[in-house]
Amino acid sequence: MGANGALGAPRRSTLALADNMKTLIWLVSIFTAASVYAEPSAPTAEQVGQWAVFSKPVHLKAKQVRRGEFVTQGDAVWIYGYSAKEETLTTHVIGLYKAGTLFGKNRGETEKRIVEQIDKLKELAKQYPGQDSEEMAKNVRIETRPDGRKVFFSIMGFGPGGAAVEAFTTVGQYDVLLVRIGDSEDGVPKNQKLKNPAQPTKGLPAVFKELEQYVITAN
Repeated sequence: MGANGALGAPRRSTLALADNMKTLIWLVSIFTAASVYAEPSAPTAEQVGQWAVFSKPVHLKAKQVRRGEFVTQGDAVWIYGYSAKEETLTTHVIGLYKAGTLFGKNRGETEKRIVEQIDKLKELAKQYPGQDSEEMAKNVRIETRPDGRKVFFSIMGFGPGGAAVEAFTTVGQYDVLLVRIGDSEDGVPKNQKLKNPAQPTKGLPAVFKELEQYVITAN
């Protein structure tokens, strides 16, 4: 009995160690899987400022968007607005949505509308050649990435209050949306208007490429 007891203690210790190792491996696998499938966080205000390259220093602030049309147009992971009201009239809104949910059932119709806009702009450019036509063409276009993925650019709206342009695509598990909104300060008294506001020097396509790379790297 004494001999058996002496031999039994190390065996129980070995089994306990094996069980602990199995538990450790299981926990590591869970944490590894969580890190692999972790959703990308929103870019910082500093990153967005670097992507847009403003004409003079701005101190953008990031604010989460929790309500409004950006929230209702897809299954959002997060949506943030980036602005500096006392330094620039330009606001960027970036939204990350679960793939296949942006614009919902209207996604196909939205893409079709952009194709139609491109055709109309081509006709307008022929009739009224000039800088305005070229500028509009920059904001309404479809780019094809090397992997065949399409990126859509369009004008959301323009008028007395300002203008907004957008870009969107699907990257892996996510739909990505970037909107640039410019405030024209119409209706603001002259003495209250922002003097010499900073302007983004990078166009929306260039900024969107930076955003795409950010999501791809973080995904």
